[in-house]
Amino acid sequence: MEQWTIGAERIRMGEEEYAQLRAALDAVDQGFAVLRAVRGADGTVVGLDLEVLNQLGARWLRVDLATAAGQELKALRPGVVRIGLWAMLAATAETGGVCRERMTVPGLSGEVTLQLHIAAFGAERVVLIARDITERVTGELLLAQAHQQTANARATLQTALDATSDAFAVYDVARDRLGQVDRLRLVMINAAGAAPLNRRPQTLVGWDLREVEPTAESSGLWAAIEEALEEGRTRGVRIHRHDDDGHWVASADTTVAPVGAERVVLTWRDVTEDERRGRDLARAHDQAWHAATHDPLTGLANRALLTEQLREALWSAEADHRAAVVFLDLDRFKQVNDDLGHAAGDDLLRVVASRLAGVIRGGDLAARLGGDEFVLLLRNVRQEWDTELFLGRVRRVMEQPVLLCEAVVVPVASYGVAITPPGPRDLDALLREADTRMYADKLSRR
Repeated sequence: MEQWTIGAERIRMGEEEYAQLRAALDAVDQGFAVLRAVRGADGTVVGLDLEVLNQLGARWLRVDLATAAGQELKALRPGVVRIGLWAMLAATAETGGVCRERMTVPGLSGEVTLQLHIAAFGAERVVLIARDITERVTGELLLAQAHQQTANARATLQTALDATSDAFAVYDVARDRLGQVDRLRLVMINAAGAAPLNRRPQTLVGWDLREVEPTAESSGLWAAIEEALEEGRTRGVRIHRHDDDGHWVASADTTVAPVGAERVVLTWRDVTEDERRGRDLARAHDQAWHAATHDPLTGLANRALLTEQLREALWSAEADHRAAVVFLDLDRFKQVNDDLGHAAGDDLLRVVASRLAGVIRGGDLAARLGGDEFVLLLRNVRQEWDTELFLGRVRRVMEQPVLLCEAVVVPVASYGVAITPPGPRDLDALLREADTRMYADKLSRR
């Protein structure tokens, strides 16, 4: 037989009945505890012994349910004194009344707000019932925020918003017969939002967004508002403004927060300087990368970039495609330098580079190795590719006369082609093969 003590009576019940009672207490969504008051000589409560406790109550009190029975609450869980719970229990036991109070306590995943109901039970016991009302409190807070647009709160809110450096505006949404956003009517705007227009905030009420911000559609702000309203969630977007010539002039980090389907709140902060620094940094990075991977005289890829892209091309070619390397060397380039000067030689190299860049496809690469040596990397060349047909086209383009220092020069080059597979997939071996064939072509034409 199990025994459960309540008041001055002892209720005896079988194990099955006791188990059913315990299961019922554990099934409720409230913490439940019965405590027996221990009084001192003067009749004041000096201790509270736990007699009955369900699982949820044990969790909120952070005690072990299996060993808590019969333990004094203050000794078992000293924290109840600090948060004031022990004092409320003791006071209720002494007065014999009822106490209702809210209390915020630490939970497993953050703070939890509990609604406490404490009632004296007989002369020596007190019952504690605790319900989690965290969601309800959150709802009450949201409801309180929604009522801030009363006349008095609106004035206070306007003053607070005018004191901030971030721009803030509220718009009502008007839709056409098809449900599309047709107009965004300004309801409220702070001083920072009205400053670019040199107007007082109150004088802008009723304006359409496109009157307040003429670039709303071209900058993407209008589209961002439509998407936020359709999705029913807050969106953050960086809005860029451009002048009539399409040049970037300013940027703002904007938050679009729908309030239902018929109102939207906009907040934005000018980040033009941050954006400018970011663009300058990206430009500097691109310039540094270009300087590290391109020939400064011709603007073609240098050996480092050629090596990187050739290695990638060798191993990513499709099954029915190949990678080809065309190695070429200008004939009699030294004679141009000797007869016309190095400046003319540099001009000739730039002309050759421009012509080579014009004969390749978008995904191919033209590179200068140094001196008068150039390499073309041709990606995904089909197996039936005609090498001589391609070289004939390159020669026709290359051998157009060039006027250098009042002298006419016809650029002539020797060519060597290596293709893989079936050629080697080793990068250095492939370049050597193309170089060897180029020298063979040079010797044959001498």
